[in-house]
Amino acid sequence: IAIVANASDGINKMLFSIPWEAGDVLLTTEVEYGNCYLNYLKLKEEKGIEIKIVPSDDDGNILLEKMEDMISPKVKLIAVTHIPTNSGLIMPAEEIGKIANKHNILYLLDACQSVGHIPVDVKKIQCDFLSTTSRKYLRGPRGMGFVYVRKEVLEKLKPATLNTVSYTHLTLPTI
Repeated sequence: IAIVANASDGINKMLFSIPWEAGDVLLTTEVEYGNCYLNYLKLKEEKGIEIKIVPSDDDGNILLEKMEDMISPKVKLIAVTHIPTNSGLIMPAEEIGKIANKHNILYLLDACQSVGHIPVDVKKIQCDFLSTTSRKYLRGPRGMGFVYVRKEVLEKLKPATLNTVSYTHLTLPTI
């Protein structure tokens, strides 16, 4: 768990720590938060990834069977906003986690609207990454959020920046 500037900052740190390769696929939904989608587009431009949108029913609920059908060896991340900002929908985070886990795919949950509002259990959800803010339902200060990264995933990541607190296990070469 790490403190970040806000939920968007946390999501971006996680997104850009994943070692993307051209042709990798990011699965997401029709109701993603704007900042998330902008950074998916940035990854598409910079890394050559593909963004695929999982269809929803007429009420906006994600079609889990369609998500399962879209799984391929190229899918590297499933990224979902737990409770979209403007609709009142609640994505089936646990069911999505089961799909991601079954196929050994990284799973990022934007929990900005859910932590403190509804129960959120990363073990039940089986997410690899979760990001939230302190200022909404936790009633904390603006300008502070936190991220969760599942410990087993840390070795797969390549953060854009390092700090001595997070990476004290690195052995630096002698100059």
